[in-house]
Amino acid sequence: MIVSQKRRYLFIENPLTGSWAIHRELCDYYDGMPILHKHATFDEFKQEVGSEAADYFVFATVRHPLDKIVSGYVKLKTNHKGAFSGEKSIDRLYADYVDLRKFKFVQEEDATFADYFRAFHRQPYGDMLDLSAGKLDFVIRFEHLQEDFAEVLQRLAIEQVRPVPVRNKTPGKKRDWRTYYTPDIIDQAMRVAGPYMSKWQYEPPAEWGNYKVSRLQNGLYQLHLALRRFYNSQFRYNNRSYARMVRSLRARLLG
Repeated sequence: MIVSQKRRYLFIENPLTGSWAIHRELCDYYDGMPILHKHATFDEFKQEVGSEAADYFVFATVRHPLDKIVSGYVKLKTNHKGAFSGEKSIDRLYADYVDLRKFKFVQEEDATFADYFRAFHRQPYGDMLDLSAGKLDFVIRFEHLQEDFAEVLQRLAIEQVRPVPVRNKTPGKKRDWRTYYTPDIIDQAMRVAGPYMSKWQYEPPAEWGNYKVSRLQNGLYQLHLALRRFYNSQFRYNNRSYARMVRSLRARLLG
């Protein structure tokens, strides 16, 4: 999370959506500085600053969920920057036990994307953006990162120094994420990601045909979101023994 008291903005970082590139630009050129932890939510910021939170222009990044899932898989497959192996990964406070289980599965089973998707994407899809929805003044789309970041700066009356450079690109990923989705997992993909796609106005590939999100799917999505909010506020970044136990149990249940 990046804040600027001078410019009165708050940037909420959402993993695998170009947020690291925006993070660096804000800190290097636009008076930004890190606060709390990398993937903090608006509610955490509000607890920190109180009523002053309403004075900030709040923005975040979003990406097509089906594309983002593919990037997550490729990072696991390539052990991107050693993020999922060694003591550094296991010991960090914010280590996600589910990610570590995914890494072990992908590496030891030499799992294809379809294998990985069937095993780990059975629940309604959601990400960190959901946890701050309703508090955002602008959402930068990964697919239009340059244009949307320029729009943010314009709204803040800030002159842009340079175009946003490409950072933390996922090596080994095919250019077209649609090629990862084999016919046998398309129904599952739309079932789990459909509500999120509808909420953030993303469309499935045209060749997949029309798909309508049911009331049941939306209801499960909202229930899952409520549970994630509780988990993130109480357990995800808590280093006490009971929180570690909950994270481990969650990994077993989801994996």
